[in-house]
Amino acid sequence: MHPLLAAQLQLTLAGATPPGDAWWQRFVEQVSAAYYQAEAEREELKRALDESERGRAEQASQLSHELEQRTEFEQALADSRAELHEVLAAMPDQVWLVEADGTLVDPRPRVPTLEVSELMAALCESGELDAACKRARHEGALVKWEFPATVDGRRGLYEARCVPHPNSRGIVLVRDLTELAGAGPLAPGPRHPAAALARVLIVDDEADVGRAMRRSLIGRYHITLTRSGVETLELFRDQRFDLVICDLMMPEMSGMDLLDHAARRYPEQATRFVFMTGGAFSDTGKRFLGQLTTEYLKKPFDQGQLRDFIAQHLERLGPLTAIE
Repeated sequence: MHPLLAAQLQLTLAGATPPGDAWWQRFVEQVSAAYYQAEAEREELKRALDESERGRAEQASQLSHELEQRTEFEQALADSRAELHEVLAAMPDQVWLVEADGTLVDPRPRVPTLEVSELMAALCESGELDAACKRARHEGALVKWEFPATVDGRRGLYEARCVPHPNSRGIVLVRDLTELAGAGPLAPGPRHPAAALARVLIVDDEADVGRAMRRSLIGRYHITLTRSGVETLELFRDQRFDLVICDLMMPEMSGMDLLDHAARRYPEQATRFVFMTGGAFSDTGKRFLGQLTTEYLKKPFDQGQLRDFIAQHLERLGPLTAIE
């Protein structure tokens, strides 16, 4: 019997019942038996509750593990699909050798078609081939760029990738980007007189913004996209652009910092910078915009505003001679 209960009973019945009375002894035994039975049942219930809790914890852990496995599987499946899409999308439509004199030769023995001839001509006329071959040989790495072309009466956007080759100036792989860009066949579109064959570089860390701008300008200018200041400065090593449209606020290197680097390393290219922004969120950015002597493009903008903005600045700046 619990000591406190026994003490209470002793105090309650003190003096009224003789210590050796048989009735008192039976009463104490019955109360003690009931107490111990209740204690035993409580312990059993506690063990049952603990076991149930452990079971629920194990079940929750198992479900969590299965959910993690399913999530990992779904992620792996998504990654595999993305990789497969990239592989299929990157497969070239044409593969050509670049001869010493800069001409393109199809290494596969087949009858050349008018479509292939038109695409070859457009690639050579884009003005990128020679610089890309030099850069690929110098760096020992793939160099890619984009160019518009009218092939079989269809205006489209194409990507060229130059790979160094020991027995020629390089290998060029070409694929059609028109459908991938979501633009469909491209109409030639009117050109501003000062913008004929103009080369425009768009610098924006948001890939969707750059692609949308390129879709609205294809057929009017030669468009190149970069997503960071470092990538842009690397491009300036052997390429020049008539106009550089740069986003002001970007991670790692802002548009202001990029202009500063370009002014010190490529001063003739730095004079071609114009800016676009969705807003300056720092005092430095606000001061920079306030000190600009040319207009900047405010996001969001529509196609008409973008085209007018580019035409205005190309007319102001005039053409820039490409580097050799």
